[in-house]
Amino acid sequence: MTTSAVEPLFDRLPASWQSIALGEAAYLRTGGSAPQGEKYFLNGKYPFVRVQHFDGTEEYLRRWDMINEQAVKDYRLKLFPRETILFPKSGASIQLEKRTKLPFDAYVVGHLCCVEPRSIVHGDYLFFLLKLLRFAHAMDGSTLPYLNLNQLQERRIPLPPLPEQQKIAVVLGVVQRAIEQQERLLQLTAELKKTL
Repeated sequence: MTTSAVEPLFDRLPASWQSIALGEAAYLRTGGSAPQGEKYFLNGKYPFVRVQHFDGTEEYLRRWDMINEQAVKDYRLKLFPRETILFPKSGASIQLEKRTKLPFDAYVVGHLCCVEPRSIVHGDYLFFLLKLLRFAHAMDGSTLPYLNLNQLQERRIPLPPLPEQQKIAVVLGVVQRAIEQQERLLQLTAELKKTL
């Protein structure tokens, strides 16, 4: 793997920080197969997330499908908890380096990697760190690109003490929300121009 913008900083980490494998900081899993057929969406009451449901600009997911109990049973889908971090792990969308979080418990398509922070890492800190890290250069496969989760688990990340992680996450959270608000304003302005 080539280095990202974060990795050259490892030799200059403060003494209280560690460099650990991503797999030590979080569980990396994949979702399941996407239900096929209208019968799995009739009277759906469970959120099901696909790659096309997020564009990577907002911290939390805003779109999803609704599937029913039959879909969960027939496809043996696993429920991922609220705050799970998502990013594409197969297909061309890997190159877009999109990241988002689940705003509630949901089922997830297998083309996404689901990252659940362990107790040693603050979830928001890990989310913003993953937004900085680039994985596209590590793609395998010629016809269908994919990320090897075993390799990703070995990826080194900087880990400050938990109180510092929380402080970093608060500051970056304020910045993220300001960016989201600005993007909404730009979108509203564009829509207003069209209307006029």
